[in-house]
Amino acid sequence: MTETEEPTGMCHLLEAIQAVIKAADPAQREALAKTMDAYREYYPEDFYWAIGGQAPALLQNLMRTIEAACHSDERSRQRLLRLVDRKFERSV
Repeated sequence: MTETEEPTGMCHLLEAIQAVIKAADPAQREALAKTMDAYREYYPEDFYWAIGGQAPALLQNLMRTIEAACHSDERSRQRLLRLVDRKFERSV
């Protein structure tokens, strides 16, 4: 990287991933959405941990970006609102 180049940050990475998913064939995007749904159904604790505040920042943002890009905005919002309503158990 030269002094004049701006570093590529997480936002750049997430925007690029979102653009690729949104530009994908609708059937492929739907397949990704179904896979995300199935993962959420079979492993809800893992899924909600991965998009929650305790996940590492890159994983959290990556999961949210994929979720938002492959689903309609309304479906993603409903899932994220459910996350806010969840009560997490504290491990001691």
